[in-house]
Formats: sequence, C-alpha cells, structure tokens
Amino acid sequence: MPTPLKNYLDHLNLPLGILPAVSDTYKAMNFRIVLIDNSSSMSTIDSHLMKADCNFERIEKTDKVSRWNELSQCIKFHAKMAARCWIPTKFRLVNEHEGMPKELGICWGKPEDARAERNEVINAIKNAKLDANVNPLASEIRQIETALSGEADKLKQKDGFAAVIICSHGVPTDETGDTVKSVIKDFVESIMSLAQLPVRITFRLCTGNDKVVDFFGLMEAEIACDVLQDYWGEVRTDGIKCHCKHVFLLLLQTSLLVTYTGVKSVFA
Repeated sequence: MPTPLKNYLDHLNLPLGILPAVSDTYKAMNFRIVLIDNSSSMSTIDSHLMKADCNFERIEKTDKVSRWNELSQCIKFHAKMAARCWIPTKFRLVNEHEGMPKELGICWGKPEDARAERNEVINAIKNAKLDANVNPLASEIRQIETALSGEADKLKQKDGFAAVIICSHGVPTDETGDTVKSVIKDFVESIMSLAQLPVRITFRLCTGNDKVVDFFGLMEAEIACDVLQDYWGEVRTDGIKCHCKHVFLLLLQTSLLVTYTGVKSVFA
C-alpha cells in the first residue's frame, strides 16, 4: 500500500479487513471528478454537520444547517485526502460565476503544489455564490462524459477507472430551471450513458427528502452507482441499530471511504 495512503488510513483507525479493498481501489483509480451543485437550493436549511475528534472516538451531529454547509465539510475532506494521498481530483461547479473558476484541480501538477491547490479549492467553496435557480446536472454530466471518452481506452488497458462523484440536493433542472418529466428523463439517460465508460459513479445527496432519496434508491437498483446521504442517514439505511459505538464508527468511516475513493462492497 502506498505510504501516503497507509498513513492516512492509520489515522482513521479503520478495521484491517477492509484495507486490501481500499488499497486495490486506490491503485485502480486513475483520477476523480467531483461535480458540485451550487444552485440556490443548496442554501436550504435541512442538513447536518459532523464533528469528530482526530481519532473518531467522539462524534457529534449538528442539525439545522444548510445543505451547502454540509457539502462544504464533505468537499474539504475530499480536498485534504486528495492532497495527502496524491489522488488526482478535479472539482467542478455546476453553475459558473464571473470571477470564480468553474473547475479546480488537485494533484495534477507537481507534488509541492498540492497544498496550495487544496487551499484554493477550500477557498473557492467558502466563497461560492448560491444565487443560481438552475441545476442542469444532465448537461454537466454529458460534458464530463465527453471529457472521459478520450481517456476510456487508456483506462481499460490499465484495468483502471475514474471515480465520478456527484454532490447535489438531487433535483435536476434544465438551463431554464424547469423540472418537468423530460428533464428527469434526460438526467437519467445522461447517467446511463456515463455508466458505459470505465467509471464508478457515486451520488452524494445533501438532503434527507424522502422523494429524492427514494428516486435515487430506484436509480441505484437499475444503474451501476452508489448513493450516499449524510453519514447518519447512511447508517440508518444500512438497517443496523447502532447501540454499539464501534458499529457506528465502522459504518461512518466506511461511508467516508466509499465517497472519497469509490471503494465498492467492502463488506461483500
């Protein structure tokens, strides 16, 4: 296992049984693309923040925060892990704003630049504007597919893949803000098309809305993808009564790994 990754996982105190799956995934994953929903709906107050000490021995939840606050915490962790473990990652905003980069990368250049790149991503998320009433996910996903199509043969030759992580409140629109059935159909078709490439798709939902969660649950059953809510929601969907702190921590930390590295079926 590469030393930077090993040091990072040692810091999380993960069970030894899942480390081989993490290591194999790390070696096969060439890069990640993180698509970030920065629509006005992300300012809705219905999400949670996680507060944990450095060894994950004490974990608390803060309720009634904005979806964007929750996602910002998630992206900050993404950025830190990318820089520490050398995981080439591109962070792409759905909505472009003047004076703000639409896409930023970490670990695409020199190792000594990774810290500055990480800070640039964190600052961009901190200063992002949430004033766009549109969330054209299908259009963005098709642009990602176009970019990845040129890499598909190389990835297949290496038995590798790209991780595509879509962070959103889950309701796509077209460029005018409509959410009619044709827009939803277009969104689903864009995911199905992307899934034909050597990718692993993860949806990181920033809402507990039952209709949204159910919709993506059906998608997960039909398309090769993973769907995560906030980490407490993820523990609940695993159907385990977490009276035992260690069980809760295992599920929580595994949710982190699925999100950050595209690890699949570590309990299989």
